Amino acid sequence: MDSASELTEHERAILEERRRHLPTIIADMPVMLEEFRQLVGMGLEVDIVDKPEDAVPLVDSFLRAQIFRQYDERSLIWLLTRVGYFVAHVLIVRNAGSWAIEERRDSPYFLRYVITDFLKARLSGMTVDPFSLANALAQPGNQGLAVALDNVYRQLDGLTK
Repeated sequence: MDSASELTEHERAILEERRRHLPTIIADMPVMLEEFRQLVGMGLEVDIVDKPEDAVPLVDSFLRAQIFRQYDERSLIWLLTRVGYFVAHVLIVRNAGSWAIEERRDSPYFLRYVITDFLKARLSGMTVDPFSLANALAQPGNQGLAVALDNVYRQLDGLTK
């Protein structure tokens, strides 16, 4: 969005707060990934930083084994935040994406942290909200992380909408 004047005062305040917080989101990624690696039970032989796609099957199995309704709200937020960071990292490494704040009002992710500007994608302009994807994985009947990521990859490759 090139004109901040289109934003309401409340939206402008949210955007400015998120802009201030974005460097922290990025800086926190290594810690979040390490906490998540430990939680899932991955050994140090699993290179979650440089080859996060290799960890997707392990994470998928871990998430499928969870009974999310048994988590209290605080624990669920803690877990899903780290799942979101993992999803973001997979997309950043695989497709050379980057963190941003969605500023397009017509986007379902308006004013949310997203991964976008994918340099290794055939389809330009796509954004992915890794935290929404993480939350969807906690819903009954979800298809799992591997399928969800495959769907995103297919969209980035222009194979599906």
